[in-house]
Amino acid sequence: MSGRTPEETRAFAESAVDAFYDAISEGESREMRELPKRISNMNTRASVKLRQINVAADEVFRHAEGRAACARGCAHCCHVALPITSAEARFIGEQIGIQPKDVVNSPRRSKQSFSTGTPCPFLKNGECSIYESRPLLCRTHFNFDRDNYWCRYENWDAPGASIPKPVIPQLQDACRIAVGQRPADSVVADIRDYFPDGLSRTGSNNESSFR
Repeated sequence: MSGRTPEETRAFAESAVDAFYDAISEGESREMRELPKRISNMNTRASVKLRQINVAADEVFRHAEGRAACARGCAHCCHVALPITSAEARFIGEQIGIQPKDVVNSPRRSKQSFSTGTPCPFLKNGECSIYESRPLLCRTHFNFDRDNYWCRYENWDAPGASIPKPVIPQLQDACRIAVGQRPADSVVADIRDYFPDGLSRTGSNNESSFR
């Protein structure tokens, strides 16, 4: 971000976000508007609904390619909080063949408790090892700046660290509908609580455990 003020950074990001929105076709916009109702009308398991939501998210956020600073091998965002519901955890577990841990209460953690030393348990060699099964939050998280300056841990609390991001509220609405009202589905906790050992079944992957 050398030579740029926070105001210039925000202006650039806002322009990139606007370009992202403009790239979404009317048909895709209509699909988004209808998504919550479509998910609500589906008489099937939460995991099937979540799969449909992920497909819809990927279709829309493909327009972020070439407009966001995100790139393969950049994993700064894989060290921040990643809250998911128990229904999402079970859905991920079904895809990767690992049963998530039972989480009854959501542990409270501050932003300061996350750092370069708190990687997602599925981060391997700088890349997501469950990319095709990653949560909705990961699918919709993009930095629309020129580079990853504000993603770096040392800059998280620097002035101007807030970067405009696109918001597609229908995706979150649909996800809440998919999860429903069952307490067993709606517990929200960090992905590290559900899968402390990542893809390791033996629990030997201490590097990825959240302490």
